[in-house]
Amino acid sequence: MALSTTPRLLVGTKKGAWMLQADGGRRRWNISAPICFGTSVFHIVQDPREPKRMVLSSKAGHLGPTVMVSKDGGRKWTEAKRPPAFPEGLLRKSHSGVDEPRTVDHVFWLQPGHASEKGVWYAGTSPQGLFRSEDHGDTWASVDGFNRHEKWADWCGMKEDSPPDGARLHSINVDPRDARHLYIGMSAGGVFESRDGGATWTPLNKGCHAEFLPSPDAEYGHDPHCVRLHPLMPDRLYQQNHCGIYRMERAAGLWERIGMKMPKKVGDIGFPVVLHPRDPDTCWVFPMDGTSVWPRTSPEGKPAVYRTSNAGKSWQRLDKGMPESNAWWTVFRQAMTADAEKRVGLYFGTTQGAVWASRDEGESWKAIAEGLPRIQSVEAAYLIVSAEVRVYVPGPLRSYTRERGECLVKAEAGASVGDLLEALEGQFPGIRFRMIDEAGRIREHIRLFVDGERAGALNVKAGKELQIICAISGGREPLGEPRRLDGQEGTQQFGS
Repeated sequence: MALSTTPRLLVGTKKGAWMLQADGGRRRWNISAPICFGTSVFHIVQDPREPKRMVLSSKAGHLGPTVMVSKDGGRKWTEAKRPPAFPEGLLRKSHSGVDEPRTVDHVFWLQPGHASEKGVWYAGTSPQGLFRSEDHGDTWASVDGFNRHEKWADWCGMKEDSPPDGARLHSINVDPRDARHLYIGMSAGGVFESRDGGATWTPLNKGCHAEFLPSPDAEYGHDPHCVRLHPLMPDRLYQQNHCGIYRMERAAGLWERIGMKMPKKVGDIGFPVVLHPRDPDTCWVFPMDGTSVWPRTSPEGKPAVYRTSNAGKSWQRLDKGMPESNAWWTVFRQAMTADAEKRVGLYFGTTQGAVWASRDEGESWKAIAEGLPRIQSVEAAYLIVSAEVRVYVPGPLRSYTRERGECLVKAEAGASVGDLLEALEGQFPGIRFRMIDEAGRIREHIRLFVDGERAGALNVKAGKELQIICAISGGREPLGEPRRLDGQEGTQQFGS
């Protein structure tokens, strides 16, 4: 059958990464085992050009920052041979007058390159640095046009001028019409543009307010939180800034503050901005309390997403299903995303470790995961499905499948029996535990058959059919019989 896809979420947290896999209707989600457990994962991103490839940025407390790469859909990860690092001799200035070597504290933002440049990735770091890989993230080189720029210190400020969580380069946008046309955002520093692949850069901050700067018309030094370019209208950009929500039509070269139409009680301060994949007039934001002490919580403890469907002329509050009060959390700039389904799905992760989802473009919300560490990023991705496997479920387990004896489970190319049971669990929560024990072993009373052949381990490759057989107590007689591929019924005698 033809390839198909099902949505998945890549979630980076303070203590590792997780993947959430949806069923076909996005009603049920199955959460994976942790990835890079114990490390701070800032970003995990799928390569849309080669969907089995992923890149992840992390930092371990005693081992420092690194980049991890996967070429099998996230099953196995290997460390980059040469992670991003500033060239020797570059300094970071300090108000104390004692300059320090410029070193990467962590890789904060990952961005696949242009569709025509397979293997190319960009990375933004803390402090502000830009790096490029041409081998799927395995080795990284400095973009010297930025990192060695004579005005780097002026643009990026002194060490002590950094935001509370550190100065960062983020929001790397590649013009889909031109691989050499790049935009970046810096906290702090502002928005910058390059039209020659990063060799030269120009500030792009006209129209942005900067209440914390001496000059209201400062060319740089601003604090954009998130900048997005619309893929179908690449000359339109949206920005969630420290000082409001903005939209730019690139020909005009001026940021227009569209957040002034937000309710005054809520304000237009926040971290993320998410664009509708097919409608350049529609975007979503997640406001937070922007009062003088910047508590970084939802205003009055009442979280809500706001949507504009007319490029910022008006905004609609969307909070159905969210807590009505005492929800003192917020959403970071990389922790909100959208899928590309016909009815767009929206997703965000909170600073209290919950993942929320909407299957109807924000009209209603439901928590699909809770109890995770502080969430730092959420990215929509897709599981590439190469086949549907027919699974035969025995009578004793049909209470989980709503009495269905047969069901179809989507399987990734090369999937194992264990992967198939994980996918089955995503459709019918609780069924896997009846077959697999706490140690990850097939239970003694369960027999699994792949295309009519006994599968004695979970790493056996899945086939076209999987039959599950339950033995009665004592193990001599089955509560079902393995189905033969010729359509006839067979028998199987279990050993004791």
